[in-house]
Amino acid sequence: MTDAIVMGVDPSLTGFAIALGRGGELVAEKRIATKPCASDVRSRLKRYALIADPLTALCETHRPAIVCIEGYSFASKGAGLHHRSELLGVVFERIAPYVGQILEIPPSTLKQFTTGKGNAQKPEMVSVLAQRHGRTFFDDDTADAFALLQLAFAVAGQVDPGNAQRCGIVAKLRGVELAA
Repeated sequence: MTDAIVMGVDPSLTGFAIALGRGGELVAEKRIATKPCASDVRSRLKRYALIADPLTALCETHRPAIVCIEGYSFASKGAGLHHRSELLGVVFERIAPYVGQILEIPPSTLKQFTTGKGNAQKPEMVSVLAQRHGRTFFDDDTADAFALLQLAFAVAGQVDPGNAQRCGIVAKLRGVELAA
């Protein structure tokens, strides 16, 4: 899979971000911003389609081998979680026919892979990514999608994960048991 297309997705209702790459290099990124809508089912589904349609088109065109998508935080609560759950259901249903493997990455795992700490705050994540990759991020959604892309690169064998902690995370996502 060293030359396969891979993708990182940060699923947010207000700033859904996608990073697409191949061979350890960023190929394209997209941020889809939507505004809150009425709470009825049809209005919510229209909003989810505004997000899912461009993602589906990217997946249909590029057929990523691996998609790393940020999963739920254990601390999430309330209506925001309900609507985010609906969005993820729509996204998974739409992209599944066009992608190889979909990996749901817990936020703490992404933070640990990126910073070495599972409880890192957003500014620390953005700072580490900016320093490590020599680029600027204008929002944390785009930074998270880029971090998820880096994880997808590592899982696909396109980049060296680095230290033992990061190698362990990648091995676990690959379903490999490491010797103690």
